[in-house]
Amino acid sequence: MVLRFTEGFETRQSGTYLARAWETLAGAIVQLNTPRKAGSASALATNFTLTSYPLVTPVENTWIVQFGHFMNATTSATSMTMCDASGTAQLALVFATGTTTNSFTIAVKRGATTLATTGEFSGHMWHFIEFKATVRTGANGAYELKVDGTSVLSDGSENTANTGADGASVFQFNWGGASCRIDDIAICDNTGGIHNDFLGDKVILGILPNGDGASSDWEPSTGSTHSTLVDDTAVTPDDTDYVSSNVDSDLDLYEFGNLTEMAADGTLDAVVVYPTVGMFSTGARGCKVRFRTSGGSTADSAQFDVTSKTYRMFTIVFDQDPVAAAAWTKTALDGGQLGILNVTEV
Repeated sequence: MVLRFTEGFETRQSGTYLARAWETLAGAIVQLNTPRKAGSASALATNFTLTSYPLVTPVENTWIVQFGHFMNATTSATSMTMCDASGTAQLALVFATGTTTNSFTIAVKRGATTLATTGEFSGHMWHFIEFKATVRTGANGAYELKVDGTSVLSDGSENTANTGADGASVFQFNWGGASCRIDDIAICDNTGGIHNDFLGDKVILGILPNGDGASSDWEPSTGSTHSTLVDDTAVTPDDTDYVSSNVDSDLDLYEFGNLTEMAADGTLDAVVVYPTVGMFSTGARGCKVRFRTSGGSTADSAQFDVTSKTYRMFTIVFDQDPVAAAAWTKTALDGGQLGILNVTEV
């Protein structure tokens, strides 16, 4: 599996930030509550929707989607929907109020057709949801739903493609008519070998730049300290200060605060960087994210192209330490630097 997207509401807690990381949003987060396990936030909302950009082009068949869920009100109307490249629903998890007080069930649905429904789970507490699905027509589809690490629903020969064509690439999280909290969203597809099955209970943590690194080639909008121009807090976007470049090979690197918390099992599964980038004028620029070790060795992400004057947060995933070509360690990340490389005009 390749990790394609994460959301922990750690470093983006305003509608402005969310609108840059997700392709569309509707409604507003009521408030950012205490996190599920660690970090700084979870999202509480009612009648709120987040829809991802297409995470692959055009589609992939098998995906793992996981997130923490907390039924905050006495009813639950949350859903997570896997969509094709055009955003049309394929397969969904739909949360509904249970028959006993403060309880809910989860149904697996292909469009309006219910494929299976769980028993009841207690509300007003966190549950960790993991859903692995192969979105295919006929009897070629499959799915498995885990709640708190226990498999509760599965089918290995089911039609899971509501559109009549295989695959998904867009994901939507919907808070319905009753409020609930969501945290620690992670989405993987099946194109790689680093994360090749259920990830287990994971926490999304966020850190911001806290100092200039070994290279500061980009032009600061004011002053001479680059990191203070790109360290906007999670709740206060500031577009009046920035760094800019129109020169091939310009590189800005930044120090980051050390991780102060780790997963219970001590693992660091991936590092995801979300550079916020936009063009000053018409045209396009290719950029890469660079990781630099404490010893000075470097490795770059794949190129991403900036084509719009509207700011967007690009999702740059390092499933493993790209220099060591091995699993991340806290020591490597804490001692390293991350930044952005202006590659070329495109």
